[in-house]
Amino acid sequence: AADGRGRASFQRGVSSYDKFLESIEVTQNGVLTKAGLLFLGKAEEIRDRLGRHEIRFSWKEGVELKINEIWSENIWRSIHKAKDTFQKCVSHETFWFKGNKYEVPNLDQGAFHEALLNAIAHRDYSSGGMISIEFTGSSLSVESPGLLYGGVTVDNIAFHGPRHRNKALASILMAYRFMDRAGMGVFRMGIQSLVYGRRFPKFEERDDCVRVSMQAEYIRKAIFFLTHGRKKLYVHDLMLLNTLNEKARILLPECFELIRKVVPDPWRGLMSFIGRWDDYVELYGSKKEMGIKIKDERVGFFEQEKPYRTPANSDKFVRLFRLLRKHSSARSDDIYKYVGFRTAPSASRFLAPIEWIEKTGKGSATRYSIKGGYVFNGG
Repeated sequence: AADGRGRASFQRGVSSYDKFLESIEVTQNGVLTKAGLLFLGKAEEIRDRLGRHEIRFSWKEGVELKINEIWSENIWRSIHKAKDTFQKCVSHETFWFKGNKYEVPNLDQGAFHEALLNAIAHRDYSSGGMISIEFTGSSLSVESPGLLYGGVTVDNIAFHGPRHRNKALASILMAYRFMDRAGMGVFRMGIQSLVYGRRFPKFEERDDCVRVSMQAEYIRKAIFFLTHGRKKLYVHDLMLLNTLNEKARILLPECFELIRKVVPDPWRGLMSFIGRWDDYVELYGSKKEMGIKIKDERVGFFEQEKPYRTPANSDKFVRLFRLLRKHSSARSDDIYKYVGFRTAPSASRFLAPIEWIEKTGKGSATRYSIKGGYVFNGG
């Protein structure tokens, strides 16, 4: 039942390759397993024994259908056919930034590989539906039958540990180095999109399918310049940098909402981001809001027209926020020394108009704390 790449040996004596196939569950006692048949079997045998499992690749821009291919092959052949078809959709843009010339693709091959392998490895093979790959010129999506599995959700998929619906198939794909054992596919898919200034891939569950959509074409030059060749990158760092490149500032509640799906502790993630990129970004404050912004001297680097102006005493709001974040609440006579006032009454006057704090109690028992929108998951 296997094609030329995975034919099990039934001759006398067992080759080292046959032993390898047994060890990764392609065969069992010389007979192809279900996972082995899917991976290396003949197309007609897969259809007869396991049903029709097709892949569709379409490229449509406006009313023009440039590619519309459907095939039913084993996984080995399907991966290579999908990658060959993908290459027909790839084009390159050349641009200059800070005296350097770059050539970048409209689609990233690494991100596509991870999306494709996720669809193949985790799809529901009890369903006869197809994996659907759609390119529109501005986005690329990969949809596969079956909902997310093993406690993975669209909210935690970026940091949840790997869960395999098809364990034997996953083992085969890892043995052939199509996947790794670390479960880093979603992370790499995200990084390989974000380094171009594109958005983090969007995951959805709908109509008993999982769909991942990736932005194409879009390039943010400053982001690509900052990340090009950098060895250690973090998904939430790039999400925040990309958004700052677009908006110049982000309020803290928006920061938490933005990165909550990719880091288990958004506050810690935000502080680590500022620490790593403190040459470019900073925490700022005013009586109305707390947020992060591009530093004034870096606005030109990100090709923005003007900086977001903060009050001269922004540092006092930042110190207050850090104090309340650390201790949950504090009294004005605790605050004035830490923030930098000479007396508690002067601190009270400073605190009165601040919109992102709330106070409880009266007189000397009055305590100040951060309002809920600025404290993620109760702090």
